[in-house]
Amino acid sequence: MKALCRWLCWGCLLWATLSHAQQPVIFFTDLIAGPNSGNSDTTYGSTGGVYVTLYGNFLDNFTSVKLNGASCLTVVSNPSAWLWYERMVVKLGTSCTSGNFSITTPSGTWSGPTVATTDAVTIFGWQNVDFTVSTGVIRYVSLTGSDSNAGTFSAPWRHPYYAFHTLTGTPGNVVYMTAGTYPEEDTFGSWGACINPNPGENRGTATSPNALVGYPGQAVQVCTDTGSAGLNGIRSPDQTVWTASHEGYWTFAEFAIRSGTSGGPIQNAGGQRPNQSEGYRYVGLDVASPNAGDNGQSQFQPVLSMKNQILGNNVHDNTMKATTRLNQSMYIGADTDLFDIGWNDIYNNGGRSGLQTHTGPQGGTTGSWPQDNIWIHDNKIHHVEEECMLIDTPDPHLGPGYYKIYNNVMYDCDMDGNANGNFIWEWSGDPCTIGSSPSPLWIFNNTVDAIHTNPDWKSFALAGAMCSSQPHTIKFRLTNNMFLSSGTPQYFDIEGYTDSTCPDNTTVANCPSTNGTNNLLYGNNSSSTYPSLMVNSIKPTVSPVVNAAGFDFHLTSNSAAIGAGLQTIFDYAGSVSTLAPIYDIDGRVRPNPPSVGAYEFGSGSSASRPNPPTNLAVTVQ
Repeated sequence: MKALCRWLCWGCLLWATLSHAQQPVIFFTDLIAGPNSGNSDTTYGSTGGVYVTLYGNFLDNFTSVKLNGASCLTVVSNPSAWLWYERMVVKLGTSCTSGNFSITTPSGTWSGPTVATTDAVTIFGWQNVDFTVSTGVIRYVSLTGSDSNAGTFSAPWRHPYYAFHTLTGTPGNVVYMTAGTYPEEDTFGSWGACINPNPGENRGTATSPNALVGYPGQAVQVCTDTGSAGLNGIRSPDQTVWTASHEGYWTFAEFAIRSGTSGGPIQNAGGQRPNQSEGYRYVGLDVASPNAGDNGQSQFQPVLSMKNQILGNNVHDNTMKATTRLNQSMYIGADTDLFDIGWNDIYNNGGRSGLQTHTGPQGGTTGSWPQDNIWIHDNKIHHVEEECMLIDTPDPHLGPGYYKIYNNVMYDCDMDGNANGNFIWEWSGDPCTIGSSPSPLWIFNNTVDAIHTNPDWKSFALAGAMCSSQPHTIKFRLTNNMFLSSGTPQYFDIEGYTDSTCPDNTTVANCPSTNGTNNLLYGNNSSSTYPSLMVNSIKPTVSPVVNAAGFDFHLTSNSAAIGAGLQTIFDYAGSVSTLAPIYDIDGRVRPNPPSVGAYEFGSGSSASRPNPPTNLAVTVQ
């Protein structure tokens, strides 16, 4: 009887634990297409196709992982820590067909797609978890190889750029680089980079892109930060040489990339519309440029491009000896649209901002085209010299929601004391007569922390239009955000359309640039809260997070943020709306109503939990 009671109690405890455990979630994959056969590497089976890395969370103790509902995958590596979440690697078998990945743990099954990724199909033209079994070849590069070889696993090529240019004219090819550093300059072009995507040869497709990927589990690096002064990592040619439309569709994933003292790790460009490049994907890269000079070269700098994904990258140590304000970690430049930027960790930027968007004066063929449909979500941006995020020169005429900024955690920015805030928008160009729209920038469910001792520093600085001719009516809509202060920094610095700060008691009629609802403000009782612009603000008397000083912004059990958000977020006029995120930044499903900020209560990375037993690394049945 005692043994039975002990068994029943243990069973109840196990049930209670599992019933409250988080279901698994897959955020994105490195490859979105590839063959299911033709892999000359037999390390993980005598037949099969490409290796695919799945990025998500709460993946431990999985019992099955499938593609299109079929048990056709071999698990190459069990879930392990990546940034604040996890990743695992599977290999396609010959019976795999196109569809979605799914994974099952004792806590449930995730099978996607979600509403969020369905939206991405409509807006961007792809999903994060769809996979297309396509034709193409699988090739290898090794430091011990030769470019005169066949490119197989046993007879690999030597240089990544050789593989890139050899296979770039057809779609659906995947090249794996094995362990080592590949510092050599691309001799197929004269653009001063280790890899030069040249016009006319980047001919992947939306459903069958090409890919250059690091071999699973091996340390691979392209370029060095101590080499030639002008050597970039990946650099597309200047816009003037692009003549064909829609060049691109390449995935770069799972390797480290560096640049020389006057170059940048990723400098991709295209041509003037309608000849811009498209379909570049940067996934799971380790990007650093500690020795870069003050030359305006950012670590990520795509321009004249569209339909790009920048997902799950570790972006760090940029321009650590900077003396000017030029170098961003990510700079989404002129004539860029349809960008998805998510799950990146951006930190230690000695130049300027962590992430900046910018386009020049609008004017179609006589000037820059406006940016549209830029999604910036689920990123951590911290330890940056100036602004964590700088949204610069947006265009109001495109309609509501063309910028969506959500589930980001931003902290410890303005380290040099020269920034205007953790987040700032400014308009600095003409013409200003291009139209108006309700709330084109939706900013929701972010956690923003100001711990800097500079008393002029703002948690969230919002600048209005700075036009020399006449104002226009761009608007911000802030909802479900958490703004934390160490006691002296102000929550907001809201400006109108005349480049002057609006007083705390202003109204929407007098300061129409910014409004919001259901935001949490904590830490500075004397700070301006703009009660007529920011309605229904939550003002707790105790900290809503675990340890802001230690940069742990998970919610406490009694946090005032829990359930205080809105599920449907309307603009000020109530005419258009967007939905709160389905998941928080950790991948925990948000309830209705959701919490305020980037986290739900109880969320946390599962990366510290033990991995499954090694005997699970077999073909899943």
